[in-house]
Amino acid sequence: MVYKNLRIEFEKVGALKFISHLDLCRTMREAFNRGKIPVGYSEGFNPHPKMTFALPLSVGCESVCELMDIKVPEDTDPDIVASSLDAVTAPDLRFKRAYFPDSKFNDVAAAKYRVVFSADTNMQMLAQILENPDKITKTSKKGVEKTVDIKPMIYDYEILGDKEIVVTLAASPDNYLNPAALCDMLIKSDPDGDYAVTRLAIIDKNGDNFR
Repeated sequence: MVYKNLRIEFEKVGALKFISHLDLCRTMREAFNRGKIPVGYSEGFNPHPKMTFALPLSVGCESVCELMDIKVPEDTDPDIVASSLDAVTAPDLRFKRAYFPDSKFNDVAAAKYRVVFSADTNMQMLAQILENPDKITKTSKKGVEKTVDIKPMIYDYEILGDKEIVVTLAASPDNYLNPAALCDMLIKSDPDGDYAVTRLAIIDKNGDNFR
């Protein structure tokens, strides 16, 4: 059987923002089984569906633009896949559409987020931090720490009212800024400060919504 790469766009909101990426993968495997959707599996002693995600989401972060690729038979109807998954999963996991893509996840360059703070924030001070952020310490997969200047990773931002900002951050495979690292910096002067993050869009190298 010949398999093709199918891209599925979905939302992960509400209570599901608290599940880990590993739990999401388990949920997806169960959804494919319940929806009776044939998918391609890896080989070996522990076969699993061949699925990948554009930008695995941090725990506690919502998203309205998640993207997952899965191998399916070439005669699969994408619309049936999306509707079948939507029928067997929780309301907070919403499948928007499925399609056969031309792009690869390596073409992702940035992501846009909405951040809502729990209390009124000094937006003038926040803007100053966004313009001249502190450097942060990042740890590599090998455990090596290095100091990183994140200012070039903040591509754009907009302040909305007293509690909300929309910010576009670097999100390529070799240049990624976790929104939590930036938000923790923004509220560090307020011990009671908190925030909620929603990913609004994944962006390609041309500045367009990634598809």
